[in-house]
Amino acid sequence: MFKQLGWREYLAIGLILGIFLGPVFAEKSENLKGDGALIVSGKPARGFFIKEATERFLKNTMGFIGKKDINFSLKEVNFPTQLNPLEKIQVKIPIIENNITSNFNLHIINKDFTSVETEWLWVSNNPEKITQAGVLLEGYLLEKHPVRLLYYHLNESNEIKRVALIVENREEVPLRLHMVSGLAGPGKDGLYLGHYATKSFMEATLLDEGEYVEIPPFSSKYLFVQSFGYQHILTGLVKLTLLSGKNALIYLIAEDRQSPGGARLSKVSKNQKELTRGGVFRRCQRTISKRFIIGEPTKEIRMGDKPFIRDERTHHVLKGNYGVVYKILLQIKNPTVLPQMAEVFFEPAGGIARGSFIIDGKLKETAWLSPNTSPNKEVIYSVYLEPTEEKNIEITTQPQAGSYYPVNLGFQVR
Repeated sequence: MFKQLGWREYLAIGLILGIFLGPVFAEKSENLKGDGALIVSGKPARGFFIKEATERFLKNTMGFIGKKDINFSLKEVNFPTQLNPLEKIQVKIPIIENNITSNFNLHIINKDFTSVETEWLWVSNNPEKITQAGVLLEGYLLEKHPVRLLYYHLNESNEIKRVALIVENREEVPLRLHMVSGLAGPGKDGLYLGHYATKSFMEATLLDEGEYVEIPPFSSKYLFVQSFGYQHILTGLVKLTLLSGKNALIYLIAEDRQSPGGARLSKVSKNQKELTRGGVFRRCQRTISKRFIIGEPTKEIRMGDKPFIRDERTHHVLKGNYGVVYKILLQIKNPTVLPQMAEVFFEPAGGIARGSFIIDGKLKETAWLSPNTSPNKEVIYSVYLEPTEEKNIEITTQPQAGSYYPVNLGFQVR
């Protein structure tokens, strides 16, 4: 039945089920005895990522809320600096249970993964300021229809809260998904955190670096949990791809010690003054072709400005186009009789901003800049051209949480 429906019908069914049924299955904790396997991807998978994925795996196996009588330590574990595709290693992890230490043998395998273009963008930042536990955003992840999730929240309550991403399997067979993530926080500098999450996510995407997760039938799993205190911010970008199974229910929740498992709670109320924030969006990539001919006036490229993408359910626009991927195909031509150095620069137009770019397969970051200070722009790419020479470059970027949009990409000759 599901395969015969179009995307609009899928979305409607997902929203109806998510709103009226609610999650009916509890997360099932396992134990940390014997052996286990963590499957990652990456070309290569970097050492610090392997350590982070291992920590998530262990917490998930124990139950993310944690148990007072069981713990683990990664301080003495020797992780590799990197793990290439098809390579595997085994690490021994000390598990402390009831003051008794034993070793858990974790087999880490790098399995190849080829990314496909994201079809959906989910944005969670309404309400931006969290005062209560509950569901922040929910929806159905469909097989072979990847979702990119962007969230940005500030804790305005007087107690420590957690933001968690939960996946739920309501089918009779196991589900498998792949997760790429760039997480940041807690902290109070939203500009830095949004930049760190974006550049980390872009680096991971460039390497196809992520982790595979299996969800048993009729169960749920925490994909990650982040804690933050009063006036602290959490943000992140996550790409989810369902590899097997028809659909999986995804929840982003706020929870606290009084209300663990926020997926069992009601939805957090939206802020009616923030309707240009958050939602579910379909057209989340934009491709811009541009020619820069030296000696001729060239208009800048503006990003994070109109036309804004629209929520598929409410039709509200997302001001700033946060999370939208801009792919810029740039042709630079030198028609003169002299060699020239052409430059592309980043220039904020809406307020303080930073930028992250993938340019010809390499990451480029900018410092924070403002339209009202000097310098107010930064060169992100330079290229030397001989007389009559042409060059093509590809630039990928996206508006990042914590920065103010729109921004411009401009062109100049040095």
